[in-house]
Amino acid sequence: MYNSASVFYLANSSAIYTGKPYAISATKYVTSNFINDQVISRELKSTLSAYQPTSVSSTYNSQVRKARKILENNEESKMVQLRKFVSSYPKNQRTANTKSGILYKVLKAKLEKYDLQVANEQTLTRKIVSNPTIRDDRTIQDLSNITLEIKDSEESIEDVLDIRTRNENMTAERTAENLRNALYFSELQTSRDNSNNVRMTFFIDWQKMIMKNTKFAGLLKNTNKDISQKLRSKVKIKGVRLIRERYDDKNTLQQMNKSQTRDKESIVQVISDTYVRNGVLTGQRIEDVPWKKKNLLIGAMKETTYDGITDENIRCFEAVDYNISSKTAGKYRYRVEFNFTDEI
Repeated sequence: MYNSASVFYLANSSAIYTGKPYAISATKYVTSNFINDQVISRELKSTLSAYQPTSVSSTYNSQVRKARKILENNEESKMVQLRKFVSSYPKNQRTANTKSGILYKVLKAKLEKYDLQVANEQTLTRKIVSNPTIRDDRTIQDLSNITLEIKDSEESIEDVLDIRTRNENMTAERTAENLRNALYFSELQTSRDNSNNVRMTFFIDWQKMIMKNTKFAGLLKNTNKDISQKLRSKVKIKGVRLIRERYDDKNTLQQMNKSQTRDKESIVQVISDTYVRNGVLTGQRIEDVPWKKKNLLIGAMKETTYDGITDENIRCFEAVDYNISSKTAGKYRYRVEFNFTDEI
């Protein structure tokens, strides 16, 4: 008996896409490097926290409840659900200067922003193929006896030195076991400018990040420099996301949820989305604010170089958080999400 299966190809290509496809409409799919359900759910949850339903029966309450169902429904992608929500919104409420009208404008702006981000994704072509299931015990038995000749990198079994303590004139200290990220990242250097924006710089040990995450670290140990560089070129950073998180004590967070005396929408906020443009990692984040005449610049980030410090192994990023200057006093921290492809 034959069953059907979906196979996704890169658009205008015969190459099969082995990653997770993402549906942006009923019939259109893209790669999920920058936009996915996790990103949309996080931002939608933060946005809807400012729109609480009331006890009165109204169009506004009905639409808020429908919007919240997007977070609960996993049968379709969040972007498809958001697109359906926006297109089915009551027409007489779309331009109204009411809570219902503002809700529509905010979510429509979100959808338009996601559509712009999708432009950075590669389009996929979906094909339905037959999917016969065949069990060959001989093949399974043979595979169980195969021994791989490529040895794993020695770095997978040894203690790795911390980039923050690297010094050519002394032996670096060993990183604590529970600080895995310290293997790749330097300390975050921050400062405040005259406008109270936060400017920051950090370094990453790109070579070490590759060696600890690729399946074929042993191949990168090749003594032939040309071969080693050729293999390294197959691992590329596709994008970097900078995120600010608020981590006040438990009592403060409870106060924010109950009395809303603090700007609770800033608990988790994306500061910048960085992509490869003209061979350079750079980007910024701009939010469309319906009740203001111009868009709001949240933050920006780019990769930079320093003579004698950065090279193909040690890479540096600079960023600025413009939005932090408008937040109330509190405790904040930053984290980054790296998305890279390994085509070795």
